[in-house]
Amino acid sequence: MVKTITEALEYYSSREQVIRSFGGAILKERVNPLVELDQVVRGLGLSRSYTDFVSQYQVEGVSLGFFDLCPGDNVSVLDSLRALNGQFQNPLLPDNLVNVASFEADIVGIAKASPYHGDGSVYFVDITTAPGARVRPLASTFENFIVLASALDKIVVEETDNPTSAIIELALEVGSDDYAESWRHIAGMVA
Repeated sequence: MVKTITEALEYYSSREQVIRSFGGAILKERVNPLVELDQVVRGLGLSRSYTDFVSQYQVEGVSLGFFDLCPGDNVSVLDSLRALNGQFQNPLLPDNLVNVASFEADIVGIAKASPYHGDGSVYFVDITTAPGARVRPLASTFENFIVLASALDKIVVEETDNPTSAIIELALEVGSDDYAESWRHIAGMVA
């Protein structure tokens, strides 16, 4: 099971041929720096948890199972962030979250940061199975979210017996009961 970001990178590196055959990109270290990241951070209130991750790792074109790390038709993660949190912002997205990824039609948001609070907690905003929006906590940091999403992807691809139990166990290990319940919900949609 994927339990660290290093293990996630190794897993996706081992699947690079398959992923590229479908036109996707793999999660890997970023080669070129993100120009204008500071402007987007200030404009949207992005937390350090998220910006540190996208500064270090390429997310453009990357999907971890059903999680799209750069939603929209844009090539750049910065363009994607501007579009999803600007003119095309989903009206169901709570004001305290920034849309940073997606799970099919649902939203993955990160808590907005301010000079006094920028924990970078990650949330699943379920807009497809409930009236309105139901917000569920996914992880305490964006990196922990990536580890859990990668673990779930590997569990599903390898057709692990009882995938829900496996992802709940990991969610409890890196988070709390709240995280485990959220991942149980997501695993139920993909398994």
